[in-house]
Amino acid sequence: MKIFSLVVVIIQGQYAPTASVPDTTTGEFREVSCWHCDAVNMTQCDMIGEMKPCLGENDVCMIEVRKREGELEQICMGCKSRRACLDNKKQNARGRWRNHQCRPEPWWKKAPSVCRQCCNDSDNCARDFVLLNDGFGPFDQSEWNEDLLL
Repeated sequence: MKIFSLVVVIIQGQYAPTASVPDTTTGEFREVSCWHCDAVNMTQCDMIGEMKPCLGENDVCMIEVRKREGELEQICMGCKSRRACLDNKKQNARGRWRNHQCRPEPWWKKAPSVCRQCCNDSDNCARDFVLLNDGFGPFDQSEWNEDLLL
């Protein structure tokens, strides 16, 4: 009986329902998909990444861009739960202004920077966001703090 229960749990996990959000123009629900990649830049992200449907609670697309000494170091995109994504995004402005984790300005080279954003208005929202400024993402912190969720 324990083996049967384990098989049922495994099967249920594999067939998690696809996440959906309301479409603001039609009022109907649409399935959420996000571009997934973990790469050093957008060129590599486009080569190795892929569009995947979001499952279960993962109903938004997350974006994380890391820089060290002003140079792009890592881009990560994929599905995430709204709460977890927003909790990560709050880290953008932790600490005093000089010590914020998110320092997207191209001239900032004093410390590492990690900027996070959440979106779900289109399947390509994360990719489109990072493609700003030739694949570096926005250079203005206000764009990283903007609410891009439906």
